[in-house]
Amino acid sequence: MTPATGRRRGLFHPALRAYQRIALVVSVGLVVVTLARIPDLDWGDAAAHLALHLVVLVWFGAVTGTWRTVGAREAVRFWLFGFFPVTLVAYYLTEPLSDRWSDGNAFFGVWVPPVEELLKLVPVLIWTTWRRPAQRHGSLGDFWFLGFALGAGFSLHEDALYGRRIPSGFGDDAWSWVFPTFHDGLVFVTGHAAWTALGATGIGLLSIHRGRVLAWIVAVGLVGLAVVDHAAVNWRGDGSERLRGLMLDGRLAAFVLVATVALAVGHDWWTGRWTTARDHAFPRPARHEDLLVLAGRRPPVRGLGGYLARQRYRRLRNAAFVDLYRVRSRGRSAGDRTRIRRQLTAAANLAGCARPSTG
Repeated sequence: MTPATGRRRGLFHPALRAYQRIALVVSVGLVVVTLARIPDLDWGDAAAHLALHLVVLVWFGAVTGTWRTVGAREAVRFWLFGFFPVTLVAYYLTEPLSDRWSDGNAFFGVWVPPVEELLKLVPVLIWTTWRRPAQRHGSLGDFWFLGFALGAGFSLHEDALYGRRIPSGFGDDAWSWVFPTFHDGLVFVTGHAAWTALGATGIGLLSIHRGRVLAWIVAVGLVGLAVVDHAAVNWRGDGSERLRGLMLDGRLAAFVLVATVALAVGHDWWTGRWTTARDHAFPRPARHEDLLVLAGRRPPVRGLGGYLARQRYRRLRNAAFVDLYRVRSRGRSAGDRTRIRRQLTAAANLAGCARPSTG
């Protein structure tokens, strides 16, 4: 299959990519317009909120870049999903019902947390269900990455509406240099981005290890932890101190979040090594080529174009390898093998990574 055929089948379709760019620009413009319509918005706080969450996404993206199947563009889409539709639906599922609860504290402590946390996971479920065959199964790092991005968008919109800023930024606490998005004030709050990353990691485990009891236990535990920690932040009635104590004053979720980062890195490294040892047709792009491009030591056409092609190929290869791991480790059929191989071949040709032998 030639690279041109790959384009015709949708890998690099110019019209589709142009439409996506236009939609992205329009969406970003709508974000600015939406924020501008919020009374007494502190633009400094909004910019700081965005920058501090971006710091986490950048370092996590760098740590997991070798085995991820999604890039910055997908993270921006999920951020926009969190900012717009998820926030809007959450509002209509909570605010109209607030007057029907005799106890407002119970409303915010019992009803709001599960609604918001489960609702934020819907785009993640849709993403892992409706992806194309060659990209259907993301790495565990993908789920953490996209969950954090979605929660960051949701958090910015909600914080702007309430006129507050949750992230404390960089400070003396060790947490602040790894997760400047945490709030370390009267109460310790990991925030919406962290809660969604926990739940999304659980969904990722189920996507890759569906049918395994341990994956279900960990997934339910991660989603439950996000809901309970959220409830502990909102609850102000009787028993609130006991609930905060159970959550280690919010730090239990922070410890588990760090554990999920280690889990994502270790899991993706293991599956990547496992499948690489069994593959002889699609090699991993050389990292030194990317470094030469970034250092400006490659001609623009060959350099930037080759760099982008290698990134595309790397993500397709990683997605196919996750699928391969699921099939061979569980002995089940998963996806259209012929189409996956064709798309990988087209991407490898464009990236200059194809081997003469396809053994």
